[in-house]
Amino acid sequence: MKLLTIFAAICSAIAFVEARSSIEPSVEEVSPRPVCDIMCTMQYDPVCCLPRSGCGDCQTFGNACGLDVYNCENPGNPYYSYSNGDCGSIGKGTLVGQLA
Repeated sequence: MKLLTIFAAICSAIAFVEARSSIEPSVEEVSPRPVCDIMCTMQYDPVCCLPRSGCGDCQTFGNACGLDVYNCENPGNPYYSYSNGDCGSIGKGTLVGQLA
């Protein structure tokens, strides 16, 4: 009889854990963001950049250091410097070239 009581208690505990885990939302594992020890000045010297993947729009970074910080923190979506100046003024900036 004791064995049956212990077995019933174990089954109840298992059923409780299974029921609870189906209620709780699943948590997706996310890789921690890299720690980037880069200090930048606030000097505005804009750089127009394109995604290395070739897919996406150009983006203006406040300066080349800002681009470095972005690339460090977003290794899966890096940008490269395309021209000096704001992307809105492409054609007016000086070509920097791809940093492949």
